[in-house]
Amino acid sequence: MGILTEIRDRVFNTLKDKKDAEDFDFNNFLLIKTYFPYSKLEELNATPNGKVYVIGLAFDTINPKTRTTSGSRNEVPIMVAFQKVVKDPQDVEEIDGLVNFVEGLWEACRKDVVTEDDETSPYQWLRNEALKDENETPFAYISMREGNIFEAYFSAFYLNILT
Repeated sequence: MGILTEIRDRVFNTLKDKKDAEDFDFNNFLLIKTYFPYSKLEELNATPNGKVYVIGLAFDTINPKTRTTSGSRNEVPIMVAFQKVVKDPQDVEEIDGLVNFVEGLWEACRKDVVTEDDETSPYQWLRNEALKDENETPFAYISMREGNIFEAYFSAFYLNILT
C-alpha cells in the first residue's frame, strides 16, 4: 500500500470508528472514500444527514537542507468534505450544529488518526487547513444561500519522514 492510500485509509477508518461509536454530534451521515466527490442535489436530498467524503490528494516531497536534518519528508494531505441540505439557511441552531459537527471531524483528524501512543507509526499530524470560499470563510455560504446546501472542506496534513 502506498503512502497516500495508507494515510487516507487511516483517516477514513478513524472517522468510521468514531461514527460507529457515536462519538460525533450526529452519526447517521454517509461516509465515502473517493477521489471524485460528486453528488447531485437529488442524492443529497436523499441523504438527510449529509455526506462526508475522505479524499486522497497528491503529496509533496520536501528535502530540507539543514545540517541537522537528513532524508526527505512527505507532506500528505487528505481532504475531508461535508455536504448537507439544510431546510432553512437562517436556522442558526441547525447551522451551529453542523459547524460543531465539522469541528468534530477536524479534531478527529488532528488527534485520533495518529496518536502520541502510536510509536510505530511513520506518520505525524502537521496541520489542518480549511478550504475557504471567495469570501474567505471556511463554510460555503453562497451554496447555502442559493441551493440550501451546507458545505465545509478542509485538508488534514500528515508528515511522513523518509530516510
